[in-house]
Amino acid sequence: MKTVESIQLIESMILEVKRDFSYNGFHFLLWGWLVMLAAVVNYILLNYVGYSNHWVGWPILMSIGGIITVVVTLRDKKSRRAQTILNRVMGQLWLTVIIGIVVVLFLMPQIGILNTYPIFVLLYGIGTFATGRIIKFTPLIIGGALCFVLAVVSAYQSFSNQLIIIALAILVSYIIPGHLLYNKYQKNV
Repeated sequence: MKTVESIQLIESMILEVKRDFSYNGFHFLLWGWLVMLAAVVNYILLNYVGYSNHWVGWPILMSIGGIITVVVTLRDKKSRRAQTILNRVMGQLWLTVIIGIVVVLFLMPQIGILNTYPIFVLLYGIGTFATGRIIKFTPLIIGGALCFVLAVVSAYQSFSNQLIIIALAILVSYIIPGHLLYNKYQKNV
């Protein structure tokens, strides 16, 4: 009997995280659209405008995303009933991905911009693939797996093409699954 109760407890915890991440499909959408917009702006400024500071959209849009994320996270913490172990696991997973992105940003001058973008795509894939496996949400798993493939493909491309690959990676790993999570949440509310 204890085994059945344990399984029910685990399943209820997974359901709780699914509910949180369905709502937090917001974070996938926020970061997905911001990263995609930054990559597209960078691509246009580089290839069609010829602007020497073609990267200018990245720090602006990522700063906006950071501010919005902090505000929303603090607001959500106040309204959350309890912190489950799976909530903490998800938080730690995404903290690790964010730390990885920051480390790569600091390494960028040393290893070169051409070598960093495939790593970013790989980190996007790790976060979404693991999240999908944890909450048992197939679109995130598929999006993460596609990022693994796109990271390898990106490593053999020009910088300009890497920008398009980042936009594609974000579309399949954040934006599409984020919309599906949000829609699923709306049906369950």
